[in-house]
Amino acid sequence: MLGLVRSAIARARGWVSALSSPVTPKRRERTEARPRRASIRPLSRIATGLVAGVALALAAPSAALAMSAGCSALNGWSGTYTVDADGLGTDRNTWDLGLPIANGEVVTYSWSGNTKGAYVYVMYTQGDGATYAGLIDGAAASGSGSFTTGSTGAAGDFYEVGVQGYSQEPFAWKPSSFDSTVTINVSCSGVPTVTSVSPTAGATGGGNSVTITGADFAGVTAVSFGGVAATTYTVNSTTQITATVPAHAAGTVDVRVSTAAGNSATSAADQYTYIAPPTVTSVSPTAGPTGGGTTVTITGTGFSAANPTGAVKFGATNATYTINSNTQITATSPANSAGTYDITVATPGGTSATSAADQYTYVAAPTVTSVSPTAGPTGGGTTVTITGTGFAAANPTGAVKFGATVATYTINSNTQITATSPANSAGTYDIT
Repeated sequence: MLGLVRSAIARARGWVSALSSPVTPKRRERTEARPRRASIRPLSRIATGLVAGVALALAAPSAALAMSAGCSALNGWSGTYTVDADGLGTDRNTWDLGLPIANGEVVTYSWSGNTKGAYVYVMYTQGDGATYAGLIDGAAASGSGSFTTGSTGAAGDFYEVGVQGYSQEPFAWKPSSFDSTVTINVSCSGVPTVTSVSPTAGATGGGNSVTITGADFAGVTAVSFGGVAATTYTVNSTTQITATVPAHAAGTVDVRVSTAAGNSATSAADQYTYIAPPTVTSVSPTAGPTGGGTTVTITGTGFSAANPTGAVKFGATNATYTINSNTQITATSPANSAGTYDITVATPGGTSATSAADQYTYVAAPTVTSVSPTAGPTGGGTTVTITGTGFAAANPTGAVKFGATVATYTINSNTQITATSPANSAGTYDIT
């Protein structure tokens, strides 16, 4: 190992000597074997004391779930590099990350301050030392870009960031770049992951907003619900997306996020359920007093997804209820003004459509304003005309009483009933 290092140092010094010599070096000496960064990486680690004026700052974020170790460490990297006028310093300001990387990771970079045209590189190198890609020899004063790794996943694959005083493509020294200072910023993201969606259910018609949480949401190219593209989406950060749900058939689907690095893997954490809206097919009874309190059985479909409170309404008024099954709810009618109202049931899938089948009528309490005649024998049998209001809603039997005794009767109209007085003890009784 020491022999290799000495050889590399001698080779580097030879390059500097060639630069200072009045005789132009022979071209064939430089074209025999173009130096690869893999061959100088050990030297860069040993000769760090030769670097002058280097200020480095590493802001390491939390490791993203789908990143390789190398990508996680590289993400958030920011460094200021100085190319020395020392032959050994020209290529020493290199940050080599000897941590494994993965295929398909996306690296985004930018640099500035390169006023002397040093050669900037942000790249990955495979273990063979001869295969690398990314930004190589970026000599502009500033710039930015990105690349997707094609790593073999081998232990020897690694990332490199830095500047140097010679180009690789083609190899050429550039003394004018010595003493230049360049700032490089780098981020890295792996294949995206989805760790939660909220809410987890909605209507088959879509249109609601869903928050998707996860990791590696950099450079998002698509968001889909069961293979259907989201209507719209906004990438709030590398860990959060807000998407508008597209229409889809009822059922549970996976929410997936796509980037250049790939598609998020499916799991129970990314699932979203499309729910068909409930239906109300009948209510029983169909009428009750304005004061409420009537037990009403509601029959239909899709009731299981309803919340335990706030889902059942008589008109616009909430009712208390029990969800007996997916097809039946027992509700207590709330107080309401006289009139006919639709009973509706709401779930994440929507609100039941209204129809004649869901209607419930609130009936005001009847009034009795007069009876004629006002007296008769205790044996009963007298025909009595009862005048008042609200008689039309009365049942055909059992609704008219003389005191506590039920009478037979005919409902002539909403304002008149003809009744036959029942037998009763002597006394005065209210007709109700």
